[in-house]
Amino acid sequence: MLTGSITLFILNGLHTRIREAKSYVRFFMGATTAKLFLYTLIITIVGFVKPAEVIGVALCFLLFYMITTAYETASAFSAVTAKASSTEPKP
Repeated sequence: MLTGSITLFILNGLHTRIREAKSYVRFFMGATTAKLFLYTLIITIVGFVKPAEVIGVALCFLLFYMITTAYETASAFSAVTAKASSTEPKP
């Protein structure tokens, strides 16, 4: 639920900034950094509160992080290539 919400937020922000390359890259990098910081913070808190469960939580976050990052990257790439193909001059 948390990773899905974060992914939707990032994708929405990316799609609103698709026309400006600098803004697009800044948002993507900033959102990814914030996402990693939040995940690390949650894993650290779980490590202090329930040390026996921290490995499972960390592996779960790793799996979801890889899945959502692949989805974000594929979505961003398809949006950028669609924009590029629509702005190319027609022969």
